[in-house]
Amino acid sequence: MKKILLFLILYLGLVPVLDKQGISLTGTSSVYASYGQEEGDDDGWDDDDYYDDEDCWDYDCDLVFELPEVVITPEPEPEPDPDPIDYGCSYCGGGGYPGEYDDDDDDGYNYEDDWWNNQPPYDPPSEPNNPPVTNLPNLYPNVYGNIDYYTFRYNDFISRNPGKTPPDYYLNYGDKYIRRFTYETYDTLSDPGKQWFTEVRENLQVEIDKRLREQDGITLENDSNAFKEFAFGTHADVYWEAGLYNLETLDLVKMFLTPDVRDLISPEGINQVQTILGKFGDYYIDNPNVLGTRIIEASESLPEIYILIEDKIIREINQATEDYTDQFNDFLNPIKNLFEF
Repeated sequence: MKKILLFLILYLGLVPVLDKQGISLTGTSSVYASYGQEEGDDDGWDDDDYYDDEDCWDYDCDLVFELPEVVITPEPEPEPDPDPIDYGCSYCGGGGYPGEYDDDDDDGYNYEDDWWNNQPPYDPPSEPNNPPVTNLPNLYPNVYGNIDYYTFRYNDFISRNPGKTPPDYYLNYGDKYIRRFTYETYDTLSDPGKQWFTEVRENLQVEIDKRLREQDGITLENDSNAFKEFAFGTHADVYWEAGLYNLETLDLVKMFLTPDVRDLISPEGINQVQTILGKFGDYYIDNPNVLGTRIIEASESLPEIYILIEDKIIREINQATEDYTDQFNDFLNPIKNLFEF
């Protein structure tokens, strides 16, 4: 009788506690300690099995229940902020704070303010120590391709660098040949040849001005040999990109015979000729039909080509004689001055 009263007390005490937890002793849950449920019984218990396991009436007996399966539905991911605040911080990333702290949690702690207030002041990355460029060459005021470009560059250098010598290329190559090609060769070219020369004359000047406006352009302009090497280095590409490979044989011969031999056989001139010949070689390998056309043109123009070569030889002799005479006079004049009273 004491055991029955003790069980009733224990049972009546557990029912409201388990009901709060969602566990029913009279519903779908079952008792593992041999207390089998029986449907239709008023008290919900199988009286036949009530005393099957007397050991379970000790105070330290553990009652184990099957708990209903709990399904946890994950919360949906929050939508990204379509207009995040940019705090100007290079190490925050994405305009927000690391970890995307939530100010709306219930712990009463503002992570955002605490994180931000404890960060060191923003120190922007240092820029390269490039001093401002001064004494830059003045921009050419006229349209590129004009015949006075190289004299402008020469005079501009002198005005910016009193007492210094301008690059030798300006007058002794650039100005000399733009005038010779314009006044002597241009009118003898075919229409495609004239168009090619007009484009080349413009692009060579553009290449020089672009290079002079770079960070080390002033340094380059103050080194005559380095500037000459740079300028010669632009020739082959400018010639080729303007369509040198499309010109007929007679135009090619006339252009090749225009420069002085001494300029062609200079180190820069030899490199230029080798580069151009290499381009032609590769082009003719890929386009043998064009090579055949050029050979036919040359055979048909042989008499005129002979005359052009003969005139070139005469000009070179006259130029050499003139140069020799000038050199001889330069040597003789100081001696003559010694005997003048």
